[in-house]
Amino acid sequence: MSEPKYAAGNSVPLTPEVGPLPYKNTALDVVMAGVYLVLGWLFWEMQMWQDGPWRGALANVALFSVLYAAAVLCWLFLSGIVPGRESWFWLVVMFGLAFSHLLPYAWDLVGFAQYAALLGVASYWTLSAGGRLYHKGSTSNWIGFDLFNMVFFVPWGNFGRLFAALWGAGRDAARTRRAARAQQGKSGRGKRAAAVAGGAAGAAVCLAVVLPWLMAADAGFAALFSGFLDALRRMNAWSFEDSLILCLKLLCAVPTACYLYGLGYGAVKGRHTALFEQREICAAQAGARRLPGVTVGMVLGVLGGVYVLFIAMQARYLFGAFWGALPEGFTYAEYARQGFFELCRVAGANAVILACANIFSRRQKGEWRALRLLNGALAALTLLLLATAAAKMALYIGAYGLTEKRVLASTALLWLVFVFTCVLLRQFSAEALRRLPLVRAAVWVGAVLFTLLCTVPVIEMMGQYNEAHGFVDEPAAAYSTVDSDMRSVDDGDTHAILWEGRRYEPVDAVDAGERGKLLGYVDGDEKDCVYEYQGHDAQEYIVEIYHSGLMDGAMLYQSAP
Repeated sequence: MSEPKYAAGNSVPLTPEVGPLPYKNTALDVVMAGVYLVLGWLFWEMQMWQDGPWRGALANVALFSVLYAAAVLCWLFLSGIVPGRESWFWLVVMFGLAFSHLLPYAWDLVGFAQYAALLGVASYWTLSAGGRLYHKGSTSNWIGFDLFNMVFFVPWGNFGRLFAALWGAGRDAARTRRAARAQQGKSGRGKRAAAVAGGAAGAAVCLAVVLPWLMAADAGFAALFSGFLDALRRMNAWSFEDSLILCLKLLCAVPTACYLYGLGYGAVKGRHTALFEQREICAAQAGARRLPGVTVGMVLGVLGGVYVLFIAMQARYLFGAFWGALPEGFTYAEYARQGFFELCRVAGANAVILACANIFSRRQKGEWRALRLLNGALAALTLLLLATAAAKMALYIGAYGLTEKRVLASTALLWLVFVFTCVLLRQFSAEALRRLPLVRAAVWVGAVLFTLLCTVPVIEMMGQYNEAHGFVDEPAAAYSTVDSDMRSVDDGDTHAILWEGRRYEPVDAVDAGERGKLLGYVDGDEKDCVYEYQGHDAQEYIVEIYHSGLMDGAMLYQSAP
C-alpha cells in the first residue's frame, strides 16, 4: 500500500509532526536490526527463561523497559527526529508501570493487567515518540486508528524489515568483496588464504607446546585458561535436549525481534503508519453527519425526560445513600452493589449516546445552541447519577471497610465523573474550555489513575484505613476462640468443612465485607480463614476466604442438618 501523501495547504491540521523518511536501509538501520535481535532474545530470556546473571522476572521487566526505551530513543535521535512533548508523558507512564514491578506489592491489586498495560503503553509511546499518531503525533479523537496501527498495521506491515536490512547489508558487503577480489586476481586470493591457514596452524602448534608450561608456572593464568577449556568441554557435552531448548528460544526471540523492529521502523521511517489517508477519514466523518437536528434533539430530549421521570420516581431508593437510609429489604451489600453497577451502566450508555449524537448530527454544537443545551442536560443528569453511585459506595465502605474491588470500582467512578464534568464544561464555558481535547484528557487521566494503582501501596493503605475504623481482623492470638482444628472434606464435587462436630457445606458466594470475627483456619493454613457471617450464629453459617492476594472471593457455608 502506498504511503499517505499530505498535500501542502491542507486545511485539516491532522498531519504527523515528522514526514516520511526514505525507506532505503542505512547503516543505522542495519545496526538497529542487530540491536533488536538482542532485544528480542532478552525479552524472553530475562522475563521467561531467566538464565544468565539475572534472576526474577518482575525485576527484569523494569530493566528490559529501560533497554527498549534507550534503543528507540537512540534510533530516533540518530535519525534526526526529536520526540514530541506528549511522548515524554507516555515515557513517564511506561517507566512508572515498569518500575512498579520492583515493588514488593507488584500485581497485588490489578494482577496481570499491570503487565498488559505496560506492553500497550510501550507500543503507544513508540508511535508517539516518532510523531506517527494521526493528530500531529498526539492523542486525539482518532485514537481508535492509532491503536489499530500500534497493534497490527505498523508492526506487521514492517515485520520483514529486520531481515531486509540484514539481507541488504550482506548483499552490499558481498558486492564489495567480489569487487576487491576481482582487482586482486585469483593468485592474490590463494596466497592470502594460504598465509592465513599457515598462521593459524603455526599458532595452534606453538600454543599446544607453550600453554601447559605457562599454566603450570602461574595459578592465575591456569585459572583463566581452565575456564576456556571447561567451556570447550561443555560444548562437547551439548545434548539433544539443549538443542531443542535453543530452537524454542529462537522461535520465540526472532518473531519478537521482528515485531519490535517493525514497530520502531514505522515510528522512525513513517512506513505503514496510516491505514487510511487523513483526507479519507475526514471525508467519511463529514459524510456520517446525516441525522437531522430535529431527530437528534428528539432523541436526547426524550431520553433526558425519561431520566428525570426515573429519578423522581426512584428518588427515595436512589438518593437514600446521601443521608444513610437503607431501603427496606436490602442489606448494605445488596444496596451498594445493585445500585452502583446500575448507575455505572447508565453512565456508560449515556457516553455512547452523546458520542453518537454529536458524530451523526447534521448540525454541530458549534453552530446549534440547542445541541449544546441537550448535551449539557444529559451530562448533568449523568453526574447526578454518578454522585448517587459515589454515595452508595461511601455508605458501603462506611459499613464494611475497604477491599480491592471497592477501590477499583471507586477509581472507575472517579474517572467517569471527570469525563462527564469535561463534557459539561465544553458546552457552556469559555471558548478555551470548549476546545478542551476531551479524548486526550480522558486517556491521560485514565493512564495516571491506573499507574497510581500500580505504584502506590494501595493494599497497605487499605489495611491502615480498615484498622483505624475497626474493620481489620485482629491477630489470631487476640481471639481465644480461634481454632486450627477445622478440617476440609472433599466428597466428589463437594467441598465441606468439619468443625466442632458439625459439617458445613457451601451455599453461595457472598461479599467479603459481610464476614465477621475470625473463627479459625482450615487444615492449619493461615491463608484459608473462616469467619462469622454477620448477623447469624456461627453454628448455622460461616464464611470461608482464602487470602491468595489475587481473587479473594468469599464463600458462605451452612451447617448440614
